[in-house]
Amino acid sequence: MIKTLFNGSAILRFIIWAGIRYFFACTIRKKDEAAFIHQAERDFTEFVFRKSETRLIVSGKEWLTQIPADRALVVVSNHESYLDIPCIMAALDSPLGFIAKKELARIPFLGFWILRLGGQLIDRENLRQSHAAFKRGAATAGNRTLLIFPEGTRNRNSTVAPFKAGSFRLAFERQAIVLPLCVCGGRRKFEGNGFLSKPGDVFVTILPSVDTKTIAPDAKRAFAESVYVDVLKTYESLDARLKQPA
Repeated sequence: MIKTLFNGSAILRFIIWAGIRYFFACTIRKKDEAAFIHQAERDFTEFVFRKSETRLIVSGKEWLTQIPADRALVVVSNHESYLDIPCIMAALDSPLGFIAKKELARIPFLGFWILRLGGQLIDRENLRQSHAAFKRGAATAGNRTLLIFPEGTRNRNSTVAPFKAGSFRLAFERQAIVLPLCVCGGRRKFEGNGFLSKPGDVFVTILPSVDTKTIAPDAKRAFAESVYVDVLKTYESLDARLKQPA
């Protein structure tokens, strides 16, 4: 427990220090903001992996080469651990914004970084405000990459919960490319271990992308269900692999 608290405080200090560096580099010295943020993401994920003793194993990166650079991208993933976002950031190795609950803004500089990355903070108890945040994301993100977790919250079981209705609204409003992926292993090595981080692997499997422009209006529900099934099957395969004796 002491090790977990120490690592957590170290990560918080890293986030705060990165925010201070951003202020001096981008506000005072007028350095390239996009390049600074991308490098800060890389530094952050490497720091988290080192502190949590995580080995990241990525497959399916070949699908990334098929995504047009001039199109908006929405990444769709299951969500089982606090480690998911750093793992997805590292797997994609590109600036990544995400939709997060507004309570995270209480953590010093974390809300600042979520917004700088192009993400949105939402009130999950206020459906109207949440929808407005999604619309802001669609309007302001441009071609930046956004990550959504269609389960709606972090899953506390070794499975993928059904996706929430309307989870793909942001992707369709942006006429974006949807990139499904599956992450597995973080919960087993952290939350499932009593929040005591232990050395272990986390798998990220990138699945083929889909252009929402090719989805007919009456096929949106079936499309969302097919993405869910693909992510679930991938998760079950990865989870079975993790259960095998080392």
